[in-house]
Amino acid sequence: MKKRIQEELWNDFVSMVKESTTNYESYYSSLVSWVKKHRRYFTNDILAKSYLNILMSLEPKKYIVDDPEFKLDSELNWYIRIKPTNISINYLNALIESRLWDMVTIRSKKECPNCLHGGLRYLLLESKDEILLECSECAWTENADGTKYDGGIARMLPANKMDLQRHGIYNS
Repeated sequence: MKKRIQEELWNDFVSMVKESTTNYESYYSSLVSWVKKHRRYFTNDILAKSYLNILMSLEPKKYIVDDPEFKLDSELNWYIRIKPTNISINYLNALIESRLWDMVTIRSKKECPNCLHGGLRYLLLESKDEILLECSECAWTENADGTKYDGGIARMLPANKMDLQRHGIYNS
């Protein structure tokens, strides 16, 4: 991507962040809208590998967690501080994917048995309506009973409070 286009994308991204960090729901929707606005730069492969295609299809009201573990009032300053010298779509994709996951991830109290430092987040195996746990660091995935998930590639969504309540995991 040409340097001028990279700069324009970054500036547009920072401008969007500046205007949308009033609440998590607005911020989530703005990140999704920003990707859609610049869709020509995000290949289907990029969207699928990062789960961005799934994250972009979620209803924020239904999935935003109570404490996304980052503060909206410092978000703009953080992006200004981390501005890379070489901006790429992969870099922007990683930033956006990370923030969207932060806003919809309900974490278990369980540590990853594979990498030993990542916490496991709850996912919903959509085809079977089963809860899985996945490490956000190494992608280790296991069944709710702690056994390794070996069901192959399947559509997985972040589990929301209602999914966890239905499976007896979350009590409000």
